[in-house]
Amino acid sequence: MLRISGPSLEVWKSYPTELRRIGPLTDVDRGRGLFALHDKVQVNVEGRWVEGEIIGELGMEYQVQLSDNRTAWAKAQHLRRVAAPEKPAPPAAGGPPKPGLKSCAGKFEGRYASTAGGPSSFQITFRSGKATLRALGDAEEFECWMDREKIYLHKPGESADTDMPVDINNDGTLETPFGEIKKKGN
Repeated sequence: MLRISGPSLEVWKSYPTELRRIGPLTDVDRGRGLFALHDKVQVNVEGRWVEGEIIGELGMEYQVQLSDNRTAWAKAQHLRRVAAPEKPAPPAAGGPPKPGLKSCAGKFEGRYASTAGGPSSFQITFRSGKATLRALGDAEEFECWMDREKIYLHKPGESADTDMPVDINNDGTLETPFGEIKKKGN
């Protein structure tokens, strides 16, 4: 039997392997064969390794949700980790975030501001392939990329999924997620 005590804490446990730390597992815990909820694993079911996700635990057994809407209970020795797929590296600064995009340099230059005015007004200043977005007193720098119908404001070092798309209207105005803006000056 194991006895753990501390200030106002006393635990008697006949199975010390069932003791868990409070908080997320560390690399040492994982190295000792512990798994956490939502870990992607393979479980040995009837001699076959099947992929699944840990959805519960009881003592030293884990409940695994399998891909075909079945669940299985297994001990750690019947589980193995599935490596998380690596995220593609974000594009390097200065390069287009997506293939086929070209720099806005020379095509869009100057200050564009909202046509509505009021408290939600904002502006984008385009200079040499860069864009500065100002809203509510804050300013953010972006790289400016475009194709035939859209401008993409891209934060260097971030995924292209976080780009802000801006539609280019036929009348020269720009349609942003925050509303329409038009050229106000250089």
